Amino acid sequence: MVRLILTAVLPFLAPVLVFLAWVWLRGRYVTRHGGQAPVIETSTWFWLVVTGLALAASVLVITAVLEPGGVPGQEYRPPVLIDGRVVPGGFAPDPRGETPR
Repeated sequence: MVRLILTAVLPFLAPVLVFLAWVWLRGRYVTRHGGQAPVIETSTWFWLVVTGLALAASVLVITAVLEPGGVPGQEYRPPVLIDGRVVPGGFAPDPRGETPR
């Protein structure tokens, strides 16, 4: 259950919560100083989409940087079950000896 919350619910709700906090603080600022906020600031969906895209892009970049991967000319071998034991997968040289173009 914790894994579901950390991997699915939290990344989905975090931008919404940050946006709602920003709207609340910005609303207080506008009321104190008189006047109205620009139209773009009152549009909820625009900022939710921008925040969601930024979060998705940052997750993709972080995953690409931190996850180990193979090098060209290697083949991924998935984990297998042999005699009741899981043999971990990994990268190994391509058995055909082919190199990618």
